[in-house]
Amino acid sequence: MKSTVKKAVRDEKGGALVLTLVLLLVGGLIIAPLLGFMGTGLIAGQVHEKRMDELYAADAGVEDAIWKIRNPDVAGLPPIPCGDSPWEEPFECEIFVVNGKEVQVYIEYRGGGIYRITSIAITDGISSTTVESYLFRRTLWDNALATTETIEFKGETKVTGDIWAAGGFVPPADLEHDGAIIVEPNQDDWPSEAEIAAFAQAFKDKALAGGTWEDIDYEIAQDAVVELGPLYIPGNLDIEKDATINLQGTIYVGGSIRAAKEYEITGSGAIVAEGDIDLFKLSEWGTEGDNTIMSVYGDIKFWKEAEINGLIFAPNGTADFKMHCTVYGAVVAKETISSDKGFTVFYDERIGEREDLWLMGKGRWIVQSWTMSLQ
Repeated sequence: MKSTVKKAVRDEKGGALVLTLVLLLVGGLIIAPLLGFMGTGLIAGQVHEKRMDELYAADAGVEDAIWKIRNPDVAGLPPIPCGDSPWEEPFECEIFVVNGKEVQVYIEYRGGGIYRITSIAITDGISSTTVESYLFRRTLWDNALATTETIEFKGETKVTGDIWAAGGFVPPADLEHDGAIIVEPNQDDWPSEAEIAAFAQAFKDKALAGGTWEDIDYEIAQDAVVELGPLYIPGNLDIEKDATINLQGTIYVGGSIRAAKEYEITGSGAIVAEGDIDLFKLSEWGTEGDNTIMSVYGDIKFWKEAEINGLIFAPNGTADFKMHCTVYGAVVAKETISSDKGFTVFYDERIGEREDLWLMGKGRWIVQSWTMSLQ
Protein backbone atom coordinates (compact mmCIF):
# COMPACT_ATOMS: atom_id res chain seq x y z
CA MET A 1 0.00 0.00 0.00
CA LYS A 2 2.75 2.41 0.91
CA SER A 3 4.60 1.71 -2.32
CA THR A 4 1.50 2.49 -4.36
CA VAL A 5 1.13 5.94 -2.71
CA LYS A 6 4.81 6.75 -3.22
CA LYS A 7 4.50 5.81 -6.87
CA ALA A 8 1.50 8.13 -7.33
CA VAL A 9 3.39 11.01 -5.75
CA ARG A 10 6.41 10.42 -7.96
CA ASP A 11 4.12 10.45 -11.04
CA GLU A 12 3.03 14.11 -10.27
CA LYS A 13 6.44 15.50 -11.16
CA GLY A 14 6.10 18.14 -13.98
CA GLY A 15 2.50 19.06 -13.06
CA ALA A 16 3.44 22.67 -12.27
CA LEU A 17 5.00 23.00 -15.72
CA VAL A 18 1.75 21.98 -17.36
CA LEU A 19 -0.19 24.51 -15.31
CA THR A 20 2.31 27.23 -16.19
CA LEU A 21 2.06 26.46 -19.88
CA VAL A 22 -1.74 26.63 -19.70
CA LEU A 23 -1.58 30.03 -17.99
CA LEU A 24 0.88 31.31 -20.58
CA LEU A 25 -1.41 30.15 -23.34
CA VAL A 26 -4.45 31.82 -21.81
CA GLY A 27 -2.45 34.98 -21.17
CA GLY A 28 -1.24 35.04 -24.75
CA LEU A 29 -4.79 34.75 -25.99
CA ILE A 30 -6.19 37.62 -23.88
CA ILE A 31 -3.28 40.03 -23.58
CA ALA A 32 -3.58 41.44 -27.10
CA PRO A 33 -7.33 42.31 -26.78
CA LEU A 34 -6.70 43.59 -23.27
CA LEU A 35 -3.94 45.92 -24.46
CA GLY A 36 -6.20 47.07 -27.29
CA PHE A 37 -8.99 47.78 -24.84
CA MET A 38 -6.63 49.69 -22.56
CA GLY A 39 -5.37 51.73 -25.53
CA THR A 40 -8.95 52.59 -26.52
CA GLY A 41 -9.67 53.57 -22.93
CA LEU A 42 -6.64 55.86 -22.84
CA ILE A 43 -7.70 57.53 -26.09
CA ALA A 44 -11.29 57.91 -24.84
CA GLY A 45 -9.98 59.34 -21.59
CA GLN A 46 -7.92 61.92 -23.46
CA VAL A 47 -10.94 62.90 -25.58
CA HIS A 48 -13.10 63.13 -22.46
CA GLU A 49 -10.46 65.22 -20.67
CA LYS A 50 -10.23 67.56 -23.66
CA ARG A 51 -14.01 67.96 -23.76
CA MET A 52 -14.14 68.57 -20.03
CA ASP A 53 -11.46 71.26 -20.36
CA GLU A 54 -13.50 72.84 -23.17
CA LEU A 55 -16.66 72.66 -21.09
CA TYR A 56 -15.02 74.29 -18.08
CA ALA A 57 -13.50 76.97 -20.32
CA ALA A 58 -16.86 77.70 -21.99
CA ASP A 59 -18.58 77.82 -18.60
CA ALA A 60 -15.92 80.29 -17.42
CA GLY A 61 -16.89 82.41 -20.42
CA VAL A 62 -20.52 82.41 -19.26
CA GLU A 63 -19.47 83.46 -15.75
CA ASP A 64 -17.36 86.26 -17.20
CA ALA A 65 -20.34 87.44 -19.27
CA ILE A 66 -22.59 87.42 -16.19
CA TRP A 67 -20.06 89.64 -14.41
CA LYS A 68 -20.04 92.02 -17.37
CA ILE A 69 -23.85 92.19 -17.37
CA ARG A 70 -23.85 92.95 -13.63
CA ASN A 71 -21.18 95.62 -14.14
CA PRO A 72 -22.03 97.08 -17.57
CA ASP A 73 -20.25 100.40 -17.08
CA VAL A 74 -16.96 98.76 -16.08
CA ALA A 75 -17.24 96.13 -18.82
CA GLY A 76 -18.15 98.64 -21.50
CA LEU A 77 -21.44 97.01 -22.50
CA PRO A 78 -23.73 99.14 -24.66
CA PRO A 79 -26.73 100.67 -22.85
CA ILE A 80 -30.22 99.22 -23.06
CA PRO A 81 -32.07 101.13 -25.81
CA CYS A 82 -35.06 103.31 -24.97
CA GLY A 83 -38.23 101.30 -24.83
CA ASP A 84 -36.30 98.22 -23.68
CA SER A 85 -35.80 97.05 -27.29
CA PRO A 86 -33.19 94.40 -28.17
CA TRP A 87 -29.67 95.28 -29.25
CA GLU A 88 -29.21 95.39 -33.00
CA GLU A 89 -26.03 93.26 -32.79
CA PRO A 90 -24.52 91.02 -30.09
CA PHE A 91 -21.63 92.41 -28.05
CA GLU A 92 -18.44 90.49 -28.85
CA CYS A 93 -16.14 90.12 -25.84
CA GLU A 94 -12.37 89.97 -26.10
CA ILE A 95 -11.00 86.44 -26.65
CA PHE A 96 -9.24 84.93 -23.63
CA VAL A 97 -7.60 81.57 -22.80
CA VAL A 98 -8.71 79.05 -20.15
CA ASN A 99 -7.24 75.52 -19.81
CA GLY A 100 -5.31 76.13 -23.01
CA LYS A 101 -8.57 76.77 -24.89
CA GLU A 102 -9.49 79.98 -26.68
CA VAL A 103 -12.82 81.28 -25.42
CA GLN A 104 -15.04 83.58 -27.49
CA VAL A 105 -18.09 85.07 -25.78
CA TYR A 106 -21.06 86.93 -27.27
CA ILE A 107 -23.64 88.85 -25.19
CA GLU A 108 -27.00 89.72 -26.70
CA TYR A 109 -29.75 91.75 -25.05
CA ARG A 110 -33.13 90.34 -26.12
CA GLY A 111 -35.40 92.86 -24.39
CA GLY A 112 -37.55 92.41 -21.31
CA GLY A 113 -34.50 92.20 -19.05
CA ILE A 114 -33.30 88.98 -20.76
CA TYR A 115 -29.77 88.39 -22.01
CA ARG A 116 -28.49 85.53 -24.17
CA ILE A 117 -24.88 84.49 -23.61
CA THR A 118 -23.02 82.32 -26.13
CA SER A 119 -19.61 81.05 -25.00
CA ILE A 120 -17.42 78.96 -27.34
CA ALA A 121 -14.24 77.16 -26.18
CA ILE A 122 -11.99 76.01 -29.07
CA THR A 123 -9.12 73.48 -29.08
CA ASP A 124 -6.45 74.12 -31.73
CA GLY A 125 -9.10 75.31 -34.16
CA ILE A 126 -10.37 71.72 -34.51
CA SER A 127 -12.98 70.90 -31.88
CA SER A 128 -15.15 73.19 -29.82
CA THR A 129 -17.72 73.20 -27.04
CA THR A 130 -20.47 75.83 -26.98
CA VAL A 131 -22.51 76.81 -23.94
CA GLU A 132 -25.62 78.96 -24.46
CA SER A 133 -27.29 80.50 -21.45
CA TYR A 134 -30.22 82.86 -20.91
CA LEU A 135 -30.02 85.29 -18.00
CA PHE A 136 -32.68 87.59 -16.59
CA ARG A 137 -32.93 89.95 -13.65
CA ARG A 138 -35.67 89.47 -11.10
CA THR A 139 -36.45 92.74 -9.36
CA LEU A 140 -38.76 94.06 -6.72
CA TRP A 141 -41.12 95.10 -9.50
CA ASP A 142 -41.75 91.51 -10.59
CA ASN A 143 -44.08 90.98 -7.61
CA ALA A 144 -47.75 91.71 -7.10
CA LEU A 145 -47.05 92.66 -3.47
CA ALA A 146 -43.72 93.62 -1.90
CA THR A 147 -42.74 94.90 1.56
CA THR A 148 -39.75 94.77 3.90
CA GLU A 149 -42.11 94.21 6.83
CA THR A 150 -45.30 92.12 6.99
CA ILE A 151 -48.49 91.58 5.00
CA GLU A 152 -51.80 91.36 6.87
CA PHE A 153 -55.04 90.31 5.19
CA LYS A 154 -58.57 90.15 6.58
CA GLY A 155 -61.56 88.93 4.62
CA GLU A 156 -61.51 87.39 1.17
CA THR A 157 -58.23 88.02 -0.62
CA LYS A 158 -57.10 87.09 -4.10
CA VAL A 159 -53.55 87.66 -5.36
CA THR A 160 -52.39 86.72 -8.84
CA GLY A 161 -48.61 87.13 -8.84
CA ASP A 162 -45.69 86.68 -6.48
CA ILE A 163 -45.63 87.96 -2.89
CA TRP A 164 -42.33 89.39 -1.55
CA ALA A 165 -42.45 89.76 2.25
CA ALA A 166 -39.15 90.18 4.08
CA GLY A 167 -40.86 90.48 7.46
CA GLY A 168 -42.80 87.26 7.02
CA PHE A 169 -46.22 86.34 5.77
CA VAL A 170 -48.75 83.87 7.13
CA PRO A 171 -51.38 83.28 4.40
CA PRO A 172 -54.94 83.45 5.78
CA ALA A 173 -57.21 80.47 5.27
CA ASP A 174 -59.36 82.29 2.70
CA LEU A 175 -56.45 83.52 0.56
CA GLU A 176 -56.69 82.59 -3.11
CA HIS A 177 -53.17 82.88 -4.47
CA ASP A 178 -51.53 82.05 -7.78
CA GLY A 179 -47.77 82.66 -7.53
CA ALA A 180 -44.74 82.25 -5.28
CA ILE A 181 -44.33 83.50 -1.69
CA ILE A 182 -40.83 84.88 -1.06
CA VAL A 183 -40.34 85.33 2.70
CA GLU A 184 -36.53 85.66 2.80
CA PRO A 185 -35.74 88.06 -0.05
CA ASN A 186 -32.51 89.96 -0.46
CA GLN A 187 -32.93 93.30 1.33
CA ASP A 188 -30.54 94.88 -1.19
CA ASP A 189 -33.34 94.53 -3.74
CA TRP A 190 -35.13 97.43 -2.01
CA PRO A 191 -34.38 100.82 -3.59
CA SER A 192 -31.94 103.12 -1.83
CA GLU A 193 -33.01 106.54 -0.56
CA ALA A 194 -31.08 108.14 -3.42
CA GLU A 195 -32.90 105.98 -5.98
CA ILE A 196 -36.28 106.78 -4.39
CA ALA A 197 -35.49 110.50 -4.40
CA ALA A 198 -34.46 110.38 -8.06
CA PHE A 199 -37.63 108.46 -8.94
CA ALA A 200 -39.81 111.05 -7.15
CA GLN A 201 -37.88 113.93 -8.71
CA ALA A 202 -38.76 112.68 -12.18
CA PHE A 203 -42.46 113.08 -11.33
CA LYS A 204 -41.81 116.48 -9.75
CA ASP A 205 -40.10 117.67 -12.91
CA LYS A 206 -43.08 116.58 -15.00
CA ALA A 207 -45.42 118.44 -12.65
CA LEU A 208 -43.25 121.58 -12.61
CA ALA A 209 -43.29 121.60 -16.41
CA GLY A 210 -47.02 122.33 -16.19
CA GLY A 211 -46.61 125.11 -13.64
CA THR A 212 -46.66 125.74 -9.88
CA TRP A 213 -49.82 126.44 -7.88
CA GLU A 214 -49.80 130.10 -6.89
CA ASP A 215 -50.75 129.45 -3.27
CA ILE A 216 -49.36 126.95 -0.80
CA ASP A 217 -52.41 124.69 -0.46
CA TYR A 218 -54.90 123.74 -3.16
CA GLU A 219 -58.52 123.15 -2.17
CA ILE A 220 -60.98 121.76 -4.69
CA ALA A 221 -64.39 122.92 -3.51
CA GLN A 222 -67.55 120.87 -3.16
CA ASP A 223 -69.27 120.09 -6.49
CA ALA A 224 -66.39 121.70 -8.40
CA VAL A 225 -65.34 120.28 -11.76
CA VAL A 226 -61.68 120.93 -12.55
CA GLU A 227 -58.98 119.84 -14.95
CA LEU A 228 -55.80 119.24 -13.02
CA GLY A 229 -52.23 118.65 -14.10
CA PRO A 230 -49.51 118.68 -14.85
CA LEU A 231 -49.09 120.82 -11.74
CA TYR A 232 -46.81 121.21 -8.71
CA ILE A 233 -48.60 122.04 -5.45
CA PRO A 234 -46.19 123.20 -2.70
CA GLY A 235 -48.58 122.47 0.20
CA ASN A 236 -51.55 120.14 0.69
CA LEU A 237 -54.26 119.07 -1.75
CA ASP A 238 -57.79 118.87 -0.29
CA ILE A 239 -60.66 117.44 -2.32
CA GLU A 240 -64.14 118.26 -1.06
CA LYS A 241 -67.36 116.26 -1.43
CA ASP A 242 -68.76 115.59 -4.94
CA ALA A 243 -65.83 117.25 -6.65
CA THR A 244 -64.81 115.96 -10.07
CA ILE A 245 -61.17 116.00 -11.17
CA ASN A 246 -60.06 115.25 -14.71
CA LEU A 247 -56.33 114.52 -14.57
CA GLN A 248 -54.38 115.96 -17.50
CA GLY A 249 -50.96 114.83 -16.31
CA THR A 250 -48.82 114.36 -13.21
CA ILE A 251 -49.64 116.19 -10.00
CA TYR A 252 -46.93 116.47 -7.34
CA VAL A 253 -47.93 117.62 -3.86
CA GLY A 254 -45.31 118.86 -1.39
CA GLY A 255 -47.58 118.04 1.55
CA SER A 256 -50.44 115.54 1.88
CA ILE A 257 -53.50 114.61 -0.17
CA ARG A 258 -56.82 114.47 1.69
CA ALA A 259 -60.08 113.59 -0.02
CA ALA A 260 -63.73 113.53 1.02
CA LYS A 261 -65.88 110.41 0.90
CA GLU A 262 -67.55 111.18 -2.42
CA TYR A 263 -65.61 112.49 -5.42
CA GLU A 264 -64.46 111.37 -8.83
CA ILE A 265 -61.06 111.30 -10.49
CA THR A 266 -60.87 110.57 -14.20
CA GLY A 267 -58.16 110.91 -16.84
CA SER A 268 -54.59 109.72 -16.58
CA GLY A 269 -51.50 110.88 -14.74
CA ALA A 270 -49.38 110.12 -11.69
CA ILE A 271 -50.56 111.20 -8.23
CA VAL A 272 -47.51 111.85 -6.02
CA ALA A 273 -47.27 113.42 -2.57
CA GLU A 274 -44.37 113.76 -0.17
CA GLY A 275 -46.73 113.27 2.78
CA ASP A 276 -49.68 110.95 3.41
CA ILE A 277 -52.25 110.12 0.76
CA ASP A 278 -55.80 109.45 2.01
CA LEU A 279 -58.29 108.53 -0.70
CA PHE A 280 -61.86 107.24 -0.60
CA LYS A 281 -63.72 105.93 -3.64
CA LEU A 282 -61.57 105.70 -6.74
CA SER A 283 -63.43 104.07 -9.60
CA GLU A 284 -61.52 102.57 -12.53
CA TRP A 285 -58.61 104.95 -12.12
CA GLY A 286 -55.75 104.63 -14.57
CA THR A 287 -55.64 102.81 -17.88
CA GLU A 288 -51.93 102.21 -18.52
CA GLY A 289 -49.18 100.25 -16.77
CA ASP A 290 -47.19 103.43 -16.08
CA ASN A 291 -49.79 105.03 -13.79
CA THR A 292 -48.48 105.63 -10.27
CA ILE A 293 -49.86 106.63 -6.88
CA MET A 294 -46.88 107.38 -4.64
CA SER A 295 -46.29 108.74 -1.16
CA VAL A 296 -42.59 109.58 -0.96
CA TYR A 297 -42.28 109.69 2.83
CA GLY A 298 -45.73 108.91 4.18
CA ASP A 299 -48.53 106.32 4.06
CA ILE A 300 -51.16 105.51 1.47
CA LYS A 301 -54.66 104.67 2.69
CA PHE A 302 -57.82 103.82 0.77
CA TRP A 303 -60.88 104.28 2.99
CA LYS A 304 -63.52 103.11 0.52
CA GLU A 305 -63.85 100.84 -2.50
CA ALA A 306 -61.41 101.46 -5.33
CA GLU A 307 -60.38 99.98 -8.65
CA ILE A 308 -56.89 101.01 -9.73
CA ASN A 309 -54.67 100.31 -12.72
CA GLY A 310 -50.98 100.93 -12.03
CA LEU A 311 -48.42 100.98 -9.22
CA ILE A 312 -49.21 101.91 -5.61
CA PHE A 313 -45.87 102.81 -4.03
CA ALA A 314 -45.06 103.85 -0.44
CA PRO A 315 -41.26 103.43 -0.28
CA ASN A 316 -41.03 104.72 3.31
CA GLY A 317 -44.48 103.94 4.70
CA THR A 318 -47.51 101.65 4.59
CA ALA A 319 -50.28 100.79 2.14
CA ASP A 320 -53.63 100.15 3.81
CA PHE A 321 -56.93 99.18 2.18
CA LYS A 322 -59.92 99.61 4.52
CA MET A 323 -62.62 98.45 2.09
CA HIS A 324 -62.54 96.12 -0.86
CA CYS A 325 -60.04 97.27 -3.46
CA THR A 326 -58.96 95.80 -6.79
CA VAL A 327 -55.52 96.60 -8.15
CA TYR A 328 -54.38 95.74 -11.67
CA GLY A 329 -50.66 96.34 -11.25
CA ALA A 330 -48.63 96.07 -8.03
CA VAL A 331 -48.51 97.32 -4.44
CA VAL A 332 -45.08 98.09 -2.94
CA ALA A 333 -44.73 99.52 0.59
CA LYS A 334 -41.72 99.50 2.87
CA GLU A 335 -43.46 98.87 6.17
CA THR A 336 -46.78 97.00 5.98
CA ILE A 337 -49.40 96.09 3.40
CA SER A 338 -52.79 95.43 4.98
CA SER A 339 -56.45 95.04 4.08
CA ASP A 340 -59.57 94.84 6.24
CA LYS A 341 -62.51 93.79 4.06
CA GLY A 342 -61.36 92.00 0.97
CA PHE A 343 -58.56 92.71 -1.44
CA THR A 344 -57.76 91.65 -5.01
CA VAL A 345 -54.48 92.15 -6.89
CA PHE A 346 -53.74 91.06 -10.46
CA TYR A 347 -50.07 91.61 -11.25
CA ASP A 348 -49.49 93.54 -14.49
CA GLU A 349 -46.24 92.54 -16.24
CA ARG A 350 -45.94 96.06 -17.64
CA ILE A 351 -44.90 97.15 -14.14
CA GLY A 352 -41.76 95.03 -14.33
CA GLU A 353 -41.00 96.38 -17.81
CA ARG A 354 -41.16 100.05 -16.86
CA GLU A 355 -37.87 101.75 -17.66
CA ASP A 356 -38.14 104.19 -14.72
CA LEU A 357 -38.52 101.30 -12.26
CA TRP A 358 -35.77 99.22 -13.87
CA LEU A 359 -33.13 101.53 -12.37
CA MET A 360 -34.41 101.14 -8.78
CA GLY A 361 -33.12 98.28 -6.64
CA LYS A 362 -30.31 95.89 -7.51
CA GLY A 363 -32.42 92.82 -8.18
CA ARG A 364 -31.08 89.28 -8.56
CA TRP A 365 -29.70 87.82 -11.75
CA ILE A 366 -31.11 84.37 -12.44
CA VAL A 367 -29.87 81.83 -14.99
CA GLN A 368 -32.98 80.77 -16.86
CA SER A 369 -31.37 78.06 -19.03
CA TRP A 370 -27.95 76.48 -19.71
CA THR A 371 -27.36 74.22 -22.72
CA MET A 372 -24.21 72.66 -24.23
CA SER A 373 -23.37 71.55 -27.75
CA LEU A 374 -20.22 69.87 -29.21
CA GLN A 375 -18.52 70.22 -32.53
